Amino acid sequence: MPTILDSINTSNHYSVPYSPSFIGEEKFQGTILHSHDYRSPEQFSGKIIVCVGAKSSGIDIGIELSSVAKKVFLSHRGDPLTSELPKNMIQKPEIQEFISNYVVFENGETEQADAVVLCTGYKFSFPFLHDKCNLKTLHNRVTPLYKHLVHADFHNFFFLGICSQVAPFPMLDMQAAFCKAVLQGQVSLPSTSEMIRDANEDFEERLKSGLAKHHAHLMGSRQWEYNDELADMCNVPRLPVQIMNVYKFVEQRRSKFPMVYKKVPVAYHAK
Repeated sequence: MPTILDSINTSNHYSVPYSPSFIGEEKFQGTILHSHDYRSPEQFSGKIIVCVGAKSSGIDIGIELSSVAKKVFLSHRGDPLTSELPKNMIQKPEIQEFISNYVVFENGETEQADAVVLCTGYKFSFPFLHDKCNLKTLHNRVTPLYKHLVHADFHNFFFLGICSQVAPFPMLDMQAAFCKAVLQGQVSLPSTSEMIRDANEDFEERLKSGLAKHHAHLMGSRQWEYNDELADMCNVPRLPVQIMNVYKFVEQRRSKFPMVYKKVPVAYHAK
């Protein structure tokens, strides 16, 4: 007998790795794995490693590997990082192709490698949902979601934790408060068409600002206004400004001192 639920919330954000494909990867004689399957650096002792991606996981794993590996190449798009990195950790542009046990980078340089760790993020996947749920994940954008949270067709169907590059627990707490208010009838949601229009306007604004399609739920500095909006809509106190200040402080330290920001205690005086 089916179970009848009052509401559903789900995310499934960090369970299905996104692994880009490369020319010649099937002929690569080394190991290719996603950071999802990385556990410890010991198995890479004395080896030459390529870490793909220079966000949090790419930098953290690359630095950890540098303590045991012969050499670590940090392959990523964009400008080179200006922060101090281990001496055996060398920045490279994106991978162009694999040839035997060599990696060819987009600038034409070729380096031998024993293993490649893909620190390339995750993709949304909801295999447990029926097609009737009308949920789509084109270009890693989950639709139709109002405020990155509420299914526009089913107003008791919530997706907490979809957003990326955020202070997770404060945002999850605010999202939970909003969902609770919706279920208790304290928040009147717009019509389905209005919610879809709101979501599309948010997406178009992101594209105009230069974000890629797959960054439909990336927050970064947008998270504070988003949290305040949810708080105001469900009539709960906004997050204390100190949370934002601490987040920015740690973010700056991580950017400037990626090798030690986790190890060296620092006193922060809340303002």
